Amino acid sequence: GKSVILAQTAIHWGRYGVGYWWTGEMDGSAIVSRVLPADLRKPLGQISLRDMDAYASELAPNVWIDVERIMTAERLVGRVEAFRARHKLTYLVVDHLSLLGDDYKEISKAVKLLRQHAGKWGIPILAACQLSRNAVNGNGPVRRPSPSDLRESGKIEEEAAKVGLLHRPYYYDKSQPKELAQVEFPMNRFGAPSDNELEWRPEICSLWDGTHYQDRPTNPAFPVDDDNLADQPLYCWLSPK
Repeated sequence: GKSVILAQTAIHWGRYGVGYWWTGEMDGSAIVSRVLPADLRKPLGQISLRDMDAYASELAPNVWIDVERIMTAERLVGRVEAFRARHKLTYLVVDHLSLLGDDYKEISKAVKLLRQHAGKWGIPILAACQLSRNAVNGNGPVRRPSPSDLRESGKIEEEAAKVGLLHRPYYYDKSQPKELAQVEFPMNRFGAPSDNELEWRPEICSLWDGTHYQDRPTNPAFPVDDDNLADQPLYCWLSPK
């Protein structure tokens, strides 16, 4: 779920600016299997070579994808700095924080470093974090994740401007609708907390806003928030690579 949201957001934002997306979990084939179906709105098995050629020449967003597996926060910052020397970077996507350290102290240090550079660079940084499934299951009834489940994942609550918690009820309770996904924002320095329901579409590996799905079939679940990013150097549109 988290990688799907990050992929959709990275690709969508890449049509407004230039992005850097680091993933320590996915290789090139895994990225393709998530990005192309969601962006072309076709199951992977129905995507032809012609579709891929057209995507590369006409639709591909401006996103640099870094699949280096062994990474530290300091090394990631250095690589992004080198990228910024050549490109006008407008956002950074990190997948995921737990791969930037082996324990609470190291991850907390990584979170703080990223937050500092978000301010220094003047860009939004979207970072995912893997929660233990035991945090949700526990020894009792299945429950939704809560901010307290982040306590062993570094000082995310202290440093983040906004925290979103993703939950798919069907994963734990087969009586729940299979397509239902829930995203709660219990902490939001930009506004009030919110709770959102999305539609999980596994055939195209996408999460969509079910309320607006018919009206906005081309928009991912998390569009750029122009109010919150008003000071960011975003472009209206960039030509494909």
